[in-house]
Amino acid sequence: MKCSIVVVAFVAFLTGFGHSATAQENQPGSRGSGSGTGQNYQACLWGLASCHLESLTAAQRQAVHEAAMKRNYQACLLGMGSCQVGSLTPTEKQAVRVAAMKRNYQACLLGIGSCQMASLTPAEKEAMREAVAKRNYQACLLGIGSCQAANLTPAERQAVKEAAAQRAQARALAPPAAGGWYKGYPCTVDCSGHEAGYDWAEANDIDDESDCTGNSQSFIEGCMAYVEENAENGDDSGDVDGENEDDD
Repeated sequence: MKCSIVVVAFVAFLTGFGHSATAQENQPGSRGSGSGTGQNYQACLWGLASCHLESLTAAQRQAVHEAAMKRNYQACLLGMGSCQVGSLTPTEKQAVRVAAMKRNYQACLLGIGSCQMASLTPAEKEAMREAVAKRNYQACLLGIGSCQAANLTPAERQAVKEAAAQRAQARALAPPAAGGWYKGYPCTVDCSGHEAGYDWAEANDIDDESDCTGNSQSFIEGCMAYVEENAENGDDSGDVDGENEDDD
């Protein structure tokens, strides 16, 4: 009799343990083994394709829906293509519009092609124009081909010329280049690009370094070399003329 009682008690214990494990697995957020309910719930919360909504409880489905709404709201705020505007609340739509206008303003300030100027306020347009002018001035100071000399002020033009003179002086003191030198500019392999730029500047009578533009840095430097060379010759001729005038 005692043995029967012990066996029955042991079976009851095992049955209760099994029910307890099953209940724990079915709790929201629990980690079941294999493809358990807990893992499926997490997959649904994260919006994974392995999610099986039919296996969720009503409370879990509601939580999954709210998580999806939050993910969509964040996607809309970031301007992602997965954004579903129709799922947003009026307040969220307004916040998304504000975020989009801020992104557009930043794009305009940085000169990014996605900039929509029509969406800017008058103050933002003015700030954008100032940013464009600053970028152009920096490009001219550095001798970059994108420089638009016509947009510079007289003071900026003078500063650009002084910067070019400093670069020329630094090049004169630089060690020999692997491809040789062309009128103070280092050549990488050969000096054909510099020669082409010099010839172009000579053919077009270029007298301002800011007019030396193009996609090739060696071409631009060749053009600048022509301008610098002619500027030096012009200064020398001016001195000679002055001396002749004094003699007269």
